[in-house]
Amino acid sequence: MPTERDSMSTGWLLLYVLVVLGVTYGVLAYVGAPL
Repeated sequence: MPTERDSMSTGWLLLYVLVVLGVTYGVLAYVGAPL
């Protein structure tokens, strides 16, 4: 059974991934790379 700490770690990991994807998408759009 996942503990509360494991759930928090997973949540932060997902948040970090979303931020990285968002920044990457923003940079690609800024430089005009074809998506």
